[in-house]
Amino acid sequence: SGTPGDWGWVLLGRWYQARRQERYVCWFPTLSLDREINFLKKIGTEQVPHDRGRSLFDHLHGVYKLLEYHGRPLHEQRAGLFHAIYGTEFFGVNLQVTREIVQKNIGEDAELIVWTFCNTDGRDRTIRFMGGVEFPEPLKTSLRWLDYCNTAEQHAGDENPIILNVFSLYESILNWWKTGEK
Repeated sequence: SGTPGDWGWVLLGRWYQARRQERYVCWFPTLSLDREINFLKKIGTEQVPHDRGRSLFDHLHGVYKLLEYHGRPLHEQRAGLFHAIYGTEFFGVNLQVTREIVQKNIGEDAELIVWTFCNTDGRDRTIRFMGGVEFPEPLKTSLRWLDYCNTAEQHAGDENPIILNVFSLYESILNWWKTGEK
């Protein structure tokens, strides 16, 4: 719900800067996951503060939209929409939801991604810098994309060298420029 542009203009893909190209996208509300979105609203994610004066719902929806933009599979998009539902090591939240309830809303494949993302200690080191070596495929790739989109959504336009290095690392790990994958 909302009007076009509610989520603002977001710089997507820091890797484009290396080629002196900047790519922007305007996030528009979508109806494709209405049931899941309504569930998130019902459990109060719009009232949970997240970052930059936004709600948890705004962040969850933003990560979902980035995964959608990059053409990731629907189960990964659903995982992006719920990716912090259980809380993470960086974001504590107590929404009183069980794995069974989340599985019923987004499916078992998506919930496994969410559960793993929320419960991986040292996520930045484990998924990002170690490349998720201990996770089997396709979970490893799903977690990498989720972590990338989570970081991009929170740090769009950030010029912090650490954040820029993270984007550079993901360019290398996900190998976008060779595969042509969006």
